Amino acid sequence: MPIIIDSGLFMNTSNIPSFDDNVYTTSLVINEIQHTKTDYLFELFKSKNKVTILEPTQDDVDKIIKQAKNIGQKDLSNTDIHVLALCLQFDTPLLISDDYDVRNVAHSLNILSKGNTTTGGYKLRKYKFKCSGCGKIYSKSLLECDICGTVKFKKFY
Repeated sequence: MPIIIDSGLFMNTSNIPSFDDNVYTTSLVINEIQHTKTDYLFELFKSKNKVTILEPTQDDVDKIIKQAKNIGQKDLSNTDIHVLALCLQFDTPLLISDDYDVRNVAHSLNILSKGNTTTGGYKLRKYKFKCSGCGKIYSKSLLECDICGTVKFKKFY
């Protein structure tokens, strides 16, 4: 089973796992951790694992952006989107991420995920949005309310 990792694997941890399966990540993850205190953790991780750096296709990036919007998951970085898009290149990947927003999008796409240092995050959350002006509730994120034109929304599930 291919294992996809994000930069969170190297944050706040002294537990550097080793995997029997191939490990993949994107150049954006590498860029996030370069020149930080976690850079040496990545080098240690590479010494224990076979790591391949791949880039997702633009089509897969677009699919992730659309899916995240469909479930109301707006708080994804470009790196998060690329890590998720990389998962789409494999039949049965395992995503290792401590980011609950990333894992939520993964669950919505039936991508198996787990945290490295966190627990929970195994249930899909579909968000709703309540207009701060008139109180209308939307199932998808909008730029402005259809009723009153307000641009502020409160996210909940």
